Amino acid sequence: MQFTLPTPTDDTAQKDGVLLRREDYHKLIEEIEKLRKENAELKEENAELRRRLGLNSTNSSKPPSSDSPSVERPSRTPTGRSPGKQEGARGHRRPFLNPTQIVEHRSEVCRHCGADIPPDIPVSGSYERRQQVEIPPIEPIVIEHRYHSIRCPRCGKLTREEIKEEHKLCCGPHLASLIAILTTVHNLPRRHIDELLKDILGIQVSLGTVDNCVHEVGEAVEEPVNVLKEQLPQQDKLNIDETGWKKAGERDGSGLLLLLTSPSSKLSKAGARRCSKRFWGSSSLVSSPRTVLASIAPIGWQVGKSVWRT
Repeated sequence: MQFTLPTPTDDTAQKDGVLLRREDYHKLIEEIEKLRKENAELKEENAELRRRLGLNSTNSSKPPSSDSPSVERPSRTPTGRSPGKQEGARGHRRPFLNPTQIVEHRSEVCRHCGADIPPDIPVSGSYERRQQVEIPPIEPIVIEHRYHSIRCPRCGKLTREEIKEEHKLCCGPHLASLIAILTTVHNLPRRHIDELLKDILGIQVSLGTVDNCVHEVGEAVEEPVNVLKEQLPQQDKLNIDETGWKKAGERDGSGLLLLLTSPSSKLSKAGARRCSKRFWGSSSLVSSPRTVLASIAPIGWQVGKSVWRT
C-alpha cells in the first residue's frame, strides 16, 4: 500500500488522523527522495557485482587460471582434421640469405650399399642446403686520443691542444646510441644494461656512465625532435595517447607520458603536463576533429619509423 502525504496548505497537514508540521513534512519528503536515490545506486552496484561475479575465461579476458573448478568450458566440435599444417596448404619457409661463407660436404660412404666413395669422383651437381645465421665475435674498438705536448719555438714553453668536448666522453657515439636504445626503446633497467655490456661486449661501465649516455643522446636528438614536433600536427592521421609517469619512483599527479604517432613517425615525451602548450606548442592538437585516441605506450624520447597501431 502506497502512502501519499497531502500538500500542506497551512502550518499543519492531517491524513488519516496523523498530524504533521510543515517542517516535518518537508524533512520527510527529502528523506524519502534520499532513500530512493540510495536504493537506485545500490541496485546498480549490485547488478555490476553480479556481472563481475559471472565473468570467467570463457566470456571475458580473464585467464583460465583464474577460473573456479565449477566453470564449464564449451566443448569443441570435432572437425576431423589432424593438428598442424593441413595437406595441400601453402607452406611458409624462411627465405635463403646470401651466404658469406660456404662449406662443402660430400659423402664418403654410400648410404644405400655401404661402399666407399673415392674423393676423386665428381659431384652430380644437385645438393641440399642448410643455412645457419651466426654473429662474429664482438670485440670493442678502443680509440685513444693522444694530445701531445710541443715545445714552442718562440717562447720555449710546452703547449698542448685543448681537449675536445667529444673526446672527454668515455663512450663513443655508437655505444652511447646503443645504451640509449636499450634504455628508452627496450625499457631495460640501467643495471641490466651494465651487465649486458659486460657479458656480451666485454665492456664494463658504471651506472652513472649509462645514465650520462642517455642524457647525451637526448641532447643530440633535440633538433630533429623539434622538427618532428612541427611536422606531426600537419599529418592527416594523428594518434594521441597518454599515461601516468613516475618521477624518481613516485607519482606526483602531474607527470605524464605523452605520445603523438602518425603512419610514418612517432614522438613521445615523459614528464610533461597534460596537453601542455610548452610541449606541444598548441592545445588544439587534442581537440582537433581528425585526432584518434590510440592505446600506445612507449618509453622516453623516441624518434623514427613506426607501425600504425590503433
